[in-house]
Amino acid sequence: MTQGTERITWRTVVGLLVLAVLVAVVATLIAVWVDAASRPLVIRLAAALFCAMALFRLVVAVREEAGIEQISAAEMAKRPRQETAQVDPLLAGLAAELRRGIVPRPIGSAVHQRLQRLGDRRGIALPAELAGPGDVERAVSCLEDAQ
Repeated sequence: MTQGTERITWRTVVGLLVLAVLVAVVATLIAVWVDAASRPLVIRLAAALFCAMALFRLVVAVREEAGIEQISAAEMAKRPRQETAQVDPLLAGLAAELRRGIVPRPIGSAVHQRLQRLGDRRGIALPAELAGPGDVERAVSCLEDAQ
């Protein structure tokens, strides 16, 4: 047994003991509350609940240790690689700045200059005047689409 396996085993045993104590406490409280004829049913239900939860935990521990449902290195190699998108940090900062807050803010000259620089970098002609937030949103979406 490896070190990780021993740790999993002891954690599982301790967890099952804690589960048994919790189920026993709840079953005891319910058994005291119900009449004498229903107490065996409460005890059986508590035992069934504990067994079901313990079995589930043991199955999960065995699956993790055996590596079932894990992707192998060969399967990872078969998958096509996805290229990471290169985002212009100036555009990301501008979009975050514009979309922040609920109340629309007036468009300053700094925002307009940033948009113009981004448009020049990407070869997109933006309008000389940006009247409101709607115009800025359209300009940003045009810049995002041009990537």
